[in-house]
Amino acid sequence: MSNVYKKIGENIQRLREAAGLTQEEFARLLGYTSPSTITYYEKGMRRIKLDEIIKIANIFHIDDYQELLPNDDSLIESDLTPEAVKFRAEQAELKNFNHSKLEEDFKSKSGFRKVEDNL
Repeated sequence: MSNVYKKIGENIQRLREAAGLTQEEFARLLGYTSPSTITYYEKGMRRIKLDEIIKIANIFHIDDYQELLPNDDSLIESDLTPEAVKFRAEQAELKNFNHSKLEEDFKSKSGFRKVEDNL
């Protein structure tokens, strides 16, 4: 498995241990009947889907799931699942989206400004 999954696993293990949870307890919180999946995640031996990362972030009350992801720029996105790559792209697009420009365009094209001025 890639370094991305190892780093994610290390982050998960660090959080789990800081919370004082065993792998078995943590597995139950995630709805697993056995801790083996947690072991695989923590060792970076299994791909972890984005929905699982988000579920884990919620368990630890982390608002931004990306805190579980590695910060190392040398890790390339191709190591992530296709869902994670797509989600990261969508998040980047939203962060760069110019909402005020859209509002200006809407007002100028729709006559909204005329209606607003008459109120």
